[in-house]
Amino acid sequence: MEKNKIVKITIITVVSVVILLLGMLTGKLFFTSGLVIGLLLGVFNMRLFIYTTFRGLQYETRGKMRRYYFLTNLAKYAVIVLFIYLIVATKKISLVGIIFGLILSVFLLLSGIY
Repeated sequence: MEKNKIVKITIITVVSVVILLLGMLTGKLFFTSGLVIGLLLGVFNMRLFIYTTFRGLQYETRGKMRRYYFLTNLAKYAVIVLFIYLIVATKKISLVGIIFGLILSVFLLLSGIY
């Protein structure tokens, strides 16, 4: 593994552990666990989804391949939404935490940290 990738994984791991520890200390573990899940979902999946969608829509001129990339990404998004719904339906993890985690992951991606 290259050094840059190890540094990125270490940063995300440290941020996740610090968020969970703060949640345990303040008694808001449901919110912080949702925050960490949203962060990890966003960071590890958003890059893949965005790049494959753009690659499929920009560089592939055949209509079948465009539909293939669009439908596979739509299926991936649907699975993530179903996963988040099942977590929230069990009332063990906060939906607001997941949303803030996704926002935090977008911030990390746009700032270039990850």
